[in-house]
Amino acid sequence: MCETHTLNNYKKIEKSEILEEIIDIKNDKKIKNMFDLANKRYKKILKECAPYILSEDKSQEIDSVVEKAHRDITGY
Repeated sequence: MCETHTLNNYKKIEKSEILEEIIDIKNDKKIKNMFDLANKRYKKILKECAPYILSEDKSQEIDSVVEKAHRDITGY
């Protein structure tokens, strides 16, 4: 989003009327907006999901890859 054009268009899409409300067609009434539903789903996922624990050997392997990449890029 470095370009002003991209940022302006993102703002238009983000605030689109399509996302503003969800209609219950059977009862012809507003239920919630898309942002409320997404936030509710996000909180449910955080509440229900167990944290992912990386094994020690995998963690060390990742650390060594990152350290090597750092040395390759910076020279130290």
